[in-house]
Amino acid sequence: MSDSEHALELLARLSASDRHWIVERLSATAKSRLVAKPEAGAGAAQSPAAPQFATAKDIERLNGADPERIWDVLRAEPCWLACAVLRANDWPWSKQLLQAMPPATRAEVFRLQRRGTTLSQPAMSALLKRLAERVGTSGGSSEPPSRFEAVLARLRGRGHA
Repeated sequence: MSDSEHALELLARLSASDRHWIVERLSATAKSRLVAKPEAGAGAAQSPAAPQFATAKDIERLNGADPERIWDVLRAEPCWLACAVLRANDWPWSKQLLQAMPPATRAEVFRLQRRGTTLSQPAMSALLKRLAERVGTSGGSSEPPSRFEAVLARLRGRGHA
């Protein structure tokens, strides 16, 4: 078991409030390492494909997206992820997205923005690629979840709603 897998297992055993408190305080680098692809040879048979990165077409799709659809996709995600998306670009729908958020979520996003919370460029690009794919689908996606989504689903399944 890798260090990241061990950390995820330990987090999964915590209460939802403790888990949320810890994850929200991790740096972007630590969060990235927590869901990082294992090194070659260490569980290589189970490794997902290399992440794909956002293209100009993906950014164009997101620029033209309906803010309500963006919120539908981000609603179940942690606040730091919504904050990262908002910081990634000068989106034409930023204000509408913020207005669609519940007040507590919006306040947390503003707090994270003031702190300068961000992701590395590769992580941001992979996030935007996945967001563009999810926004481009109507309703749920029939493709399997990304590794990140699988980790979040596993954490939510253990008491975090």
